[in-house]
Amino acid sequence: MSITEEIDQTDIEILKMLQDDCRITLDEMANKLKISKSTVYYRIKKLERLGIILGCHAKLSLRRWVRITWP
Repeated sequence: MSITEEIDQTDIEILKMLQDDCRITLDEMANKLKISKSTVYYRIKKLERLGIILGCHAKLSLRRWVRITWP
């Protein structure tokens, strides 16, 4: 079974939401998708297991980071 056979439109919507805002809560995603919070959780775990989601990262401003760390 290929990855494209294992993911569906709901998984794609979850990926879009996470890419838009990785801090979105399971509750918010579940409400938007009209599915249970546990379903969202298990789908995210599946996407991680398949290697589609590799992690969540903070996007830092180098200019502000340097100003804070090197006053």
